[in-house]
Amino acid sequence: MGGQIVFGIAVLAWAGLEILLHLFYNRRVREGNAEKLSKYVMLVVFAFACFGARLATPDFAAGFRAPFTPVRWVGTVLILASVVLRTASVAQLGGSYSVNLGVRAGQPLVTTGLYRLIRHPGYLAIIISFVGLGLSFAHWLATSLCLLLPPAVLAWRMGLEERMLEQAYGEEYRSWARRTRRLIPCLL
Repeated sequence: MGGQIVFGIAVLAWAGLEILLHLFYNRRVREGNAEKLSKYVMLVVFAFACFGARLATPDFAAGFRAPFTPVRWVGTVLILASVVLRTASVAQLGGSYSVNLGVRAGQPLVTTGLYRLIRHPGYLAIIISFVGLGLSFAHWLATSLCLLLPPAVLAWRMGLEERMLEQAYGEEYRSWARRTRRLIPCLL
């Protein structure tokens, strides 16, 4: 049961961070460039990825109660690491961070810290957390949902965000985008 307890703590830390971000970083942006639909689509997809396997398979709970394997421990550590990465990415954006897509007048383009290496460290953290969740579940359907759905919806949202940033910052954004990758330095 020790693994399940550590996993529970990791998931609570992750969910708690996301709840805090949605409660306190839900700032208004100019109506002309505000985009909120993707936030709600993400929440629905993320909820389905988290709970879909549980709803679809009666053997899910029994499998989850099984002893923790090294793979499940790796998954739990990934969830904890994602909380650290997500927190750092939000902290580095400072007042520029919001769960709603949009750029406020005078808002600077952040290209330092983690953003010097990749354009979307916060989204990378979310993907890492779902990879960890999938590994921790140790169930084929749960793992599949966690590995496929969140990255797909995040790729869509990244496209929306990048178009918005290019429109707002022009050549400054395009120059930064040429120097960095979306998610993984030197690769992706």
